[in-house]
Amino acid sequence: MAQLISALMAAKQLGVSTKTLDNWRSSGKGNLPFVKVGWLVKYKQEDIDTYINNNTFAHTGENHKEHVND
Repeated sequence: MAQLISALMAAKQLGVSTKTLDNWRSSGKGNLPFVKVGWLVKYKQEDIDTYINNNTFAHTGENHKEHVND
């Protein structure tokens, strides 16, 4: 079973505010999946880890598409 974490814990791991996660959810920006448990918003730890891995670059000039296709 997937480990679910709170929006606050996800925000801390990503170094963003919970408001940023709210904005990403409502706009679709960030491409970070979330889980609704009743009225609560949760994140799968594996999705947080995947997001971090997919957004890790060697230098600022690296193209995101090049990185994803590696």
